[in-house]
Amino acid sequence: MIAGMSSSPVLLAKAGLLDHTKFTAGIFEETYALNPFIPKQNLVRQPVVTDCGIVTSSFQFFREFAIAAIRACGLKIGDQAYAPARTDRPYTAEELTYHLPKES
Repeated sequence: MIAGMSSSPVLLAKAGLLDHTKFTAGIFEETYALNPFIPKQNLVRQPVVTDCGIVTSSFQFFREFAIAAIRACGLKIGDQAYAPARTDRPYTAEELTYHLPKES
C-alpha cells in the first residue's frame, strides 16, 4: 500500500505510479499545466481515492484518508471511527478544484 495526500501525489506521478491509477490531490489546477507528467486524465475529484493499492486524498480530508489507509492495510475500522468532514451532502468537483490566487 502506498498513500499520499495534499500535494504528495505529484511525487507519485513523477515516479510513474499514477500512469494507470486513479487519484486525487490537493494541488492547484495550474500545477497540471506546469507538470505534464501528472496524468490529469486519471484525476478523480473525490475526497479520497483508492485504486491499484494507492490511497490519495486532498489535505482537508485527513480523517477519511486515515480510514482508507487503515483499510488498505487490511485492518478493520468502523465507519464512525472518525467524524467525516461533512455528512449532509457529497462534495462537488468544483469544491475540489483549487486555483492559485490571482495576482493583484
